Amino acid sequence: MELSQAIFDTEKGDTGLIADLVSEVTALRAAKPNELLEDQWQEYDIIDWHLEQYLSGRCPQKLRMIIPGEAGVGKSKTIQTITENFVDRHAASILVKAAYTGLAASVIDGQTLHHLAMLPLQGGKQSVQTMKALEAYWQGKQYLIIDKMSMVSHEMFAKLSGIISRVKTPNDRTSTNKPFSGLNVILVGDFHQFPPVAAKPSAPLYCPCNPEKDMDNKMVGRKLYEQFDVIVRLKTQVRVTDPHWLDVLQHIWHGNCSDEHITTLRELVLTNERCPVTDFSSPPWSEALLVMPRHAVRMKWNSMSAKACSLAQGLSLINCPAFNTIQGRLLTLEEKFAVAAKPKTGRGRNRHERAGLADEVDIAIGMEVMVTFNVSMDLDVANGAHGHIEDTLKRR
Repeated sequence: MELSQAIFDTEKGDTGLIADLVSEVTALRAAKPNELLEDQWQEYDIIDWHLEQYLSGRCPQKLRMIIPGEAGVGKSKTIQTITENFVDRHAASILVKAAYTGLAASVIDGQTLHHLAMLPLQGGKQSVQTMKALEAYWQGKQYLIIDKMSMVSHEMFAKLSGIISRVKTPNDRTSTNKPFSGLNVILVGDFHQFPPVAAKPSAPLYCPCNPEKDMDNKMVGRKLYEQFDVIVRLKTQVRVTDPHWLDVLQHIWHGNCSDEHITTLRELVLTNERCPVTDFSSPPWSEALLVMPRHAVRMKWNSMSAKACSLAQGLSLINCPAFNTIQGRLLTLEEKFAVAAKPKTGRGRNRHERAGLADEVDIAIGMEVMVTFNVSMDLDVANGAHGHIEDTLKRR
């Protein structure tokens, strides 16, 4: 998939630059039902039976299902196989798939939870027009799959249920008392992975609530979660094939590592004399993503990587002055002045940066890039997606 958009620009009219970003994130393909492992087939069979009952008009009991499992057991693959079953039964229109982050949503060909509920990022309530749009979208929807359930907090779960209930039954004043307005909901993920963002340790769905201290929304979210009574845990590892590393990872997952496991992990530290010699100039290390602890370090590393890429390709390094927007529009003169006047204070602040925004961006043909916000979910250009600079064009 190729996206030709003004990812980088220079605000210099005819001399502007347009970069083609080739996304490397695509939705997983579905497996054939007969290829599913025993535990994968069990969850698939439950949902398939429930869907068959619903399509036959038998009105089965509302499905409240949880599919937990560690990384590498095929959760996303199974979601896509379930999706294909909906398509084969001509019922794709009644299924909605979502995840907390844009990248996770793209993997299952879904949408972000914020987008599906049109949740204002800064809080507040939706407008009348927004609610009308949500009513039109959710009418007829019967099944909702939420991936990466570990990142969903009690409060968000309650808010999501309340919004869906209101828009699916707008004329029913008691609709908020019906969890998800009768929608069949399937939670997928691993509670040992990422927790809710910028939230308290007690925010995850599995944490109990304290009636004397917790807010109403948190209590409602917990009560909703307690209604999920169908659980199929995926256990068969399909990604990690090395038995030694599988043993290490599973003990980490359960939090009961032995001294032997700790020693194995410490041998991966570069300064450890027992660490294998690593050539960072060859794959897969040359293609690995790095996690930086500080913003200033990331900026410096990106600049050095762009220069190294341009030298390796024998091409010129392209320096693009900043092209900043807010909510999809160019900054006004007043907003530009506010950014320019922002003091460059704080430890590690780059002298070529104001208000956390770089004054310029260095790019080179072939360099790796990562999207840091949701540009277009439909085109899989989501926060966390990565690709490379394919070409540059003169702007006319």
